Amino acid sequence: MTAFWIDSPYINSLLEYGSLYFLPAPFLYFLFLSEKEGKRRTLYHHLSLWFVLLFAAAFLLQAGGLYTLDDMLPLLHISIILSGILVCWYQLHPLGKEKTWQVVMRWGILLSSGAAALDTAQYYITSGHSIIHIYVMQALSTWALLVFVFSVILSYVFQILAQAEEAQEKKAALHLAYHDALTGLYNHAGIFHIAKSLDSRKSYALLFMDLNGLKEVNDRYGHEAGDFFLCHMAKILSSVTPSSAFCGRLGGDEFIILLPPHEADSLFPLIKTIRKKMQELKGLPHMPKDPSASFGWSIHDPSQPLTFDDHLNEADDRMYEEKEKYKLTHPAEAGRNFRREK
Repeated sequence: MTAFWIDSPYINSLLEYGSLYFLPAPFLYFLFLSEKEGKRRTLYHHLSLWFVLLFAAAFLLQAGGLYTLDDMLPLLHISIILSGILVCWYQLHPLGKEKTWQVVMRWGILLSSGAAALDTAQYYITSGHSIIHIYVMQALSTWALLVFVFSVILSYVFQILAQAEEAQEKKAALHLAYHDALTGLYNHAGIFHIAKSLDSRKSYALLFMDLNGLKEVNDRYGHEAGDFFLCHMAKILSSVTPSSAFCGRLGGDEFIILLPPHEADSLFPLIKTIRKKMQELKGLPHMPKDPSASFGWSIHDPSQPLTFDDHLNEADDRMYEEKEKYKLTHPAEAGRNFRREK
């Protein structure tokens, strides 16, 4: 095709043979990128570098007039045949369980490599080159190229789909690891994971609360009703807290809210709002007679060297004091120990 644009036998020869020298390099480099096993990756990487160096050497020797591309053609053919044999050998020995797209890619590369090796070998095996023979070899070369291109495209498409699916699975697994299965709020691990990212140089607020009446609901209506009470409480907390805050369930009937620096001042109005929302549950089916919660809180002062655990203990102490007052007016709760282990 270049003959229509460049009337130079030297340039046409360089493009024709140069592409033959250079084309194996991206093919082998693709195998290097798509392979995970260390030994195969090393082999494909070295082979791709060899063809790049071979192309550069052929170009320099041709330009310097020392050798022609035809003189170096046997070395190129031997390299292609040996590389084809190695690729075919490794592609016939897959590692572990393969997915469908991997099987298609492997056999596509195998067939195209075999066809390319056969096309190269016939150059030395066949003495005469009839028109039919040339057409057959051209068709074989074209077929090998098409199979390879199709395999590469199909491989990339399925790799992208597989990576997207894997990313979704990792996201789902991460969500399960850091979120409570019952309420959908952050769980114990999730809250402490967030706590690690808190900037101790900035103020933040921690609100700790323990529901009152969960035992009453479980005893009167069953644990399913108790779970419903917890889920309903989680919805209330999610609806009244700022979008930048973090709500979590530490376990049982214990909930925690982390307010970022710009929301720390809303701590006490938030407690008031939660109390009001809980009073609205009074009289509803499967709810405590007197829905309420005991609250504890702690505000981080950047000038004080306190850790998140210190603040949690401080909030727990305040919650325990409020819980003791609640037990005086609710004898049914008097025998329960509400203090967290430290």
